[in-house]
Amino acid sequence: MPTVKITVSEKVTYCREVEMSEAEYRDWDNRLDSTAGRAYDKVVEELADKYIRRDDRDWLDADDLELQDMSVVVTP
Repeated sequence: MPTVKITVSEKVTYCREVEMSEAEYRDWDNRLDSTAGRAYDKVVEELADKYIRRDDRDWLDADDLELQDMSVVVTP
């Protein structure tokens, strides 16, 4: 009986509406406007970590799941 190995990669898009104070909004806006490259990516990651839970609760409630890659390897 052959063995089948299936690998799937997905892209997940989370979308949340959150409330924040005007000061907090201005702080995030300034940080995003004043950075670029890896520093910008770090600020975006901090923002996402603060407002989006990346555990099973949000995974199951994700707004968009898109198959990025799928490979199937059959070995005898």
